[in-house]
Amino acid sequence: MLKFNWETDWSAAQAIARLCIDPAIYRKPGSHLAQRVEQVLGSALDGATARLNEDQDLGEGRAEIKRAVGAVAAEMKRLQLQKDVQMLPVLWLRLLLGQGVAVQATAIRRFGVWRLNAERSGAVVYVDRDAERTVSLQIKGLGSAEKIRAWTIEELQWLKRSADSSWPFHGQWERRVLERQIESAGGLDAGVSAADDRQQELPKKRRRRKKTLADFEKQCGRLVMKALAEVLADESQSRRGLVAVEGGQRYSSELSADALLDALEDSPKFRSKLKGSRSTLRKALGAYVQLKRGRPRVDDDEPLPQPVLKKQR
Repeated sequence: MLKFNWETDWSAAQAIARLCIDPAIYRKPGSHLAQRVEQVLGSALDGATARLNEDQDLGEGRAEIKRAVGAVAAEMKRLQLQKDVQMLPVLWLRLLLGQGVAVQATAIRRFGVWRLNAERSGAVVYVDRDAERTVSLQIKGLGSAEKIRAWTIEELQWLKRSADSSWPFHGQWERRVLERQIESAGGLDAGVSAADDRQQELPKKRRRRKKTLADFEKQCGRLVMKALAEVLADESQSRRGLVAVEGGQRYSSELSADALLDALEDSPKFRSKLKGSRSTLRKALGAYVQLKRGRPRVDDDEPLPQPVLKKQR
């Protein structure tokens, strides 16, 4: 199958042959049909249509091709384009489709495949070397943050101008590929970096600071804390096993806070030493004792609470 170069400029005859004629005409091995058809179309654009009318290889599509030649020749005359002008394939697509000329579906597909391949490394845009654009095109995610004075393929193909405008057919177009931003050393692309920046701008949730002994003394009172420390130190030496030494002034207990305070207050030895209210002592225990978490124990001989049945209305 004959492949076309979509990156070079084409003549009018080449554009009609490659975009409007069934590709099967170019598939015959060992022939020069492509060159001959382009020569026939070139003569037809000059007004000599005899060779086009006599060409048998074009088959039933000859009438449609003849109409395409007439439409292209008339539009080139209106745009004041030279007969030997060469333009980008995308501009010929714009001209043909604008005149209602049927373009082969395979040609449009090949153009799309070319574009996908061309944009593997970056966005494909076109810059007019002879004109300055008033509106800049800025593409995010590219290596340069500079605004590029360029037009996209969609603009060249579909952007509408006034009826008497000749844009973009007289431009000196140069194709450029805007390279995408290379991944940083940390392996994060631009999108992830931007997300990280936004995350850093958000206020961070402050972690809860662990209370110190000074905090407990300020909240519960220094005398209460001193008396509780002495009681726990004495209790850790007893055989009751209410608290176990973990190191320093830290203890652990299998009891809840209320159960441990009940056991300590029931002892005549400690009853007079404990200072402060029950709520204050419960808070003060947190400075010295690692208490058991979860629900309090239920003794085996204690009946379980029965659920209250609600009457159905």
